[in-house]
Amino acid sequence: MIIPKLTFLMMCRIRTDLKDNSISDIFSFFDSAIKYIPIGERPLVEFLVKFDNDDKIAKSFNLNKLYPSLNIRTFTYGRWEGQATNHYHFSYLFSHRNPNSKYIGFVSDDCQFTRFNINELIGEYSYFNTKHTLKKLEEFKDYKNNLSWITGLNDSYPIMSAKILEITSGIGFQEHIDNWKSLLNLILYSKYKISLSRIWKPIFKRHNILPEKLRKDLTWYDWTTGSKFNYDMKLFIEKDKVNSYYFTLVEKQAHNIYLNLKEDGVLQNYKIK
Repeated sequence: MIIPKLTFLMMCRIRTDLKDNSISDIFSFFDSAIKYIPIGERPLVEFLVKFDNDDKIAKSFNLNKLYPSLNIRTFTYGRWEGQATNHYHFSYLFSHRNPNSKYIGFVSDDCQFTRFNINELIGEYSYFNTKHTLKKLEEFKDYKNNLSWITGLNDSYPIMSAKILEITSGIGFQEHIDNWKSLLNLILYSKYKISLSRIWKPIFKRHNILPEKLRKDLTWYDWTTGSKFNYDMKLFIEKDKVNSYYFTLVEKQAHNIYLNLKEDGVLQNYKIK
């Protein structure tokens, strides 16, 4: 039995049907996976996809039948609060990955592969991205007062070592997991002079949907009904008012990573010289 090395996590609300290939959607994503992932490496990659249980189009097809050479597992349950509960959905999918998988990628149905080389994935504590250079980390190290890191370091579709997510015991605390991952690495640099960054050439491109072709029921959550329990757990409680406790939570996660690096005897490998 071949054990996957890389797991991709995806939430999806189907944006088109099989008759229309002119817009970006989950089918374009998996078509690009077939194009760029060599057939011999496909058993090393698993895809975990979450669908909403009220998405009728998602129930009309079977990804495993459409893409039999890919290792795809799907999970269908309520949409909850949609985007506001992204972090819960990612945590759920992460808990269902093959536990031997070493790396985790966060993707969406509006991206496509542009290349793939699984041999580039190395290191137990690695954060593969395109923006976290030492120059950028130094520029934004005062992360509580200089909030421009939110856009300056934000990197879509990064890949992280699974061990990092096991140590943090949670993904994001709030919906914007991209800036959570950026903040986690930024705190490690600012407080401990550590960087987990491995700068690489992107393996995805964003291929957004044409707005005029969106399904009418695409909105992930109807704010006129149901709870908004998770909606306000963000970096900003309201405009220009920062949720300082969010920083505290991520600082504790960063400290746990530091302690694990130290205990594993690899701290010096990640120290900034």
